[in-house]
Amino acid sequence: MKQWLMIGLIFSFFILLTGCVQEYPSTNQPTQNPPKDNQINEKNWFSIEPIQCRGNAWEQWHNSLNRQYVKAPTEEEILTEWLSEVHHIEIEGFASKQVYEAVCEACDCPRGDIIAVLVDSSNSEKLIELGWKKMEASGCQEDAKVCSDGSVMVREAPFCEFPECE
Repeated sequence: MKQWLMIGLIFSFFILLTGCVQEYPSTNQPTQNPPKDNQINEKNWFSIEPIQCRGNAWEQWHNSLNRQYVKAPTEEEILTEWLSEVHHIEIEGFASKQVYEAVCEACDCPRGDIIAVLVDSSNSEKLIELGWKKMEASGCQEDAKVCSDGSVMVREAPFCEFPECE
């Protein structure tokens, strides 16, 4: 009899404990609009041509933090943190490419490179408001490169270039 009473008591305690657990939405988290039907899990590349003299919004934000580093963060790390912390946009891919060798030296001139980020399509409007341009989803040319070790490389988004052979 005591054994059944003890089992019942343990079972009741377990039901009480698990039945009372409820998650409440955090008031500190930003609310996000639900994705539209055609945007569920869709990813898009966006690009921007950074300007010189540390005049880009992510660079200005980073400089305002007055952090001291043993090793300075990369632009990818700064940009990723800025988009995440300030705009609540998570980067799922990053690429950069030098496109101009000669550029003007004025601070509002482009540096000569393009930065591209891959993000969830639900963030498209935010990025466009920040001055980013959506990259066309045209497929890359379907050719291949054979490396010296025999491995085959195909062109990759966003710039449709071959990755380096290992």
